[in-house]
Amino acid sequence: MRTWDLFILIQCIPTLFLTGMGWGRQLTYDPLLFSVDPCKFPDLLKTMQKKAGGFFLLFMAIECLLSLLTLLIAPCGICRVFSLVLLLLVLFIWITMFCVQIPCHLVLLKEFQENKLRTWILAGWLRTIGWTVRSALLVWLVFRYFLRAFT
Repeated sequence: MRTWDLFILIQCIPTLFLTGMGWGRQLTYDPLLFSVDPCKFPDLLKTMQKKAGGFFLLFMAIECLLSLLTLLIAPCGICRVFSLVLLLLVLFIWITMFCVQIPCHLVLLKEFQENKLRTWILAGWLRTIGWTVRSALLVWLVFRYFLRAFT
């Protein structure tokens, strides 16, 4: 197994985890936020941030580091192109978080604003789609490797 193939395989762990968490959150948790008493919303968000914020950031940081390392060790050609696309998807996810979700989050920590919540949830969907595309590419690359290795 080449080093690049190994890094592709390892990247599946945080990306598939984040994809699953993103879909679970978007489909079950986020829609319920509109039914929370607006007076209690900032406290709920603070609790949510304490319980899950660092955990998600850890997996996102691992994903980002692995994606960068994969690009740095990628052989020339199509491997480098796939590595670059995977890294660009990570950057899209991070930019969405820092430029859209965090500013909305900071407002929502002070007071409930429905438009900010809708923007925050939309940005969450964009991140979830980014992770889904990354997952699909990574799983395809892993299957491609195993098909090549056993034929």
